[in-house]
Amino acid sequence: AVLTLALGIGANTAIFSVVNAALLRRLPYDATRLVAVESFNPQKDKRAYGAPPADFWDWQEQSRTFEQLTMLSGGGIGLKESERIEVIPGARVTVNFFATFGVQPMFGRAFGNEEGYVNSPRVVILSHRFWQQRYGGDPQIVGRTLKTTDGERTVIGVMPPDFKYPSHAQVWTPIARDSGEMKSRAHRYFQAVGRIRQGETIESAQAEMKAIAARLATSYPKDNQGRTIQLTDWRESLSGDSRKALSPTRDWRPEHC
Repeated sequence: AVLTLALGIGANTAIFSVVNAALLRRLPYDATRLVAVESFNPQKDKRAYGAPPADFWDWQEQSRTFEQLTMLSGGGIGLKESERIEVIPGARVTVNFFATFGVQPMFGRAFGNEEGYVNSPRVVILSHRFWQQRYGGDPQIVGRTLKTTDGERTVIGVMPPDFKYPSHAQVWTPIARDSGEMKSRAHRYFQAVGRIRQGETIESAQAEMKAIAARLATSYPKDNQGRTIQLTDWRESLSGDSRKALSPTRDWRPEHC
């Protein structure tokens, strides 16, 4: 009886942990108007995923229903503070990344528009955890120069302890929008996130993005023919199918996230 009870308690605890992570936990930013923005071809792809970088810049320029639209991908730095190179996991992001999520560094500042180009000053923003563990919470960290495998980078900010997106990121660096990589419409290893304007809905944003996708398919048929764009509520995109499986009712949504 004791063993059965223990197993039951353990199972319920595990289930609650998943529910809490996927449904109940409050995010450290307002996610009510955030959506994942993904490109796909319904005739070829089983699901929507990713954002071609060249398409992203067109989305950003042509969209009127988004207050902010950002793009990110994996990408850390190779730190050279000793004889060996230490790889620090991170993310490459457009300069408006933190503005899209509505968060600001705890110390220092976010990226400026002038830092999103190939020949811009090389800068980096640290996670709170990395700042604490690597630099002992040094209050003078902002302005410090880090030696990396791609040159020196200046620390311009430290994020609050509860901001952990992507979850693996210990550093964030800006994407250079004028690099050759940004001209690709074929590759979709970037992720796009948008914040819908007040007064707009996900339906109106979806309709606009489908119209933009249709224009791009006409302008760039080699890579974009047949492609469309799908928007997904950000909270849904974080938990995927687990949210649907764990929801008490089909239409249940957390009131605040």
